[in-house]
Amino acid sequence: KVLNDNNRPETALTVVAGGWIEGMYLAMQLARQSGAINKELVDRVSEQKNSLLLVIKSLEKFSSIQQINIVLTDMKKLEAIYNNMLPSDNKSNEKTLLTTPQNLMANITPEIFLSLFYEINKIRNSYTQ
Repeated sequence: KVLNDNNRPETALTVVAGGWIEGMYLAMQLARQSGAINKELVDRVSEQKNSLLLVIKSLEKFSSIQQINIVLTDMKKLEAIYNNMLPSDNKSNEKTLLTTPQNLMANITPEIFLSLFYEINKIRNSYTQ
């Protein structure tokens, strides 16, 4: 709010995007902890597409600013990965999908999860170096 009030919305947006990346990074680290993938956390990760789309929409308003455009490009890479997710009501082979403890189908395959995991790590590392 302070950054927005001081006519620095682009800085506020980069903070929001960075917070989203960090939150996803932490969730994905926890999901992979101890060698077994935590399926409940995977489901929470798969549900973050809508919040990602909101971040993208906000960044697009300031895409003429180079710093914002760099972040926007990174967020769109993540969107492309999310776009490969299966519909949540997909009834395909359960061996290829991660499932919740209640045996409900998640809409993210292990391959997509790992792709998202590696891309978020790559983006986060580029921001923190």
